[in-house]
Amino acid sequence: MEGTQLGRALNELREHCDRLVVITDEQSHDRVPAPKCGCGYVVNVASYRNGVGYGAWTHIDGWSEAIIEYIRSVESVGQADA
Repeated sequence: MEGTQLGRALNELREHCDRLVVITDEQSHDRVPAPKCGCGYVVNVASYRNGVGYGAWTHIDGWSEAIIEYIRSVESVGQADA
């Protein structure tokens, strides 16, 4: 079996959250549901591959510490559909 079961992991979350940031190579073995919290971000650290899809998630390719500032900026304007 290739990939993780990101959908299962997300469905197991029981806590309320304001935001959920998933750092992944986007190789999920199962369907990834919409985030159950205010804002959901998928940070693809292996952007050379096909991802899990986006839907309600804000998708970010690559990694740097600037992602934290990006998330702060998006949320301060009240929109996470970059």
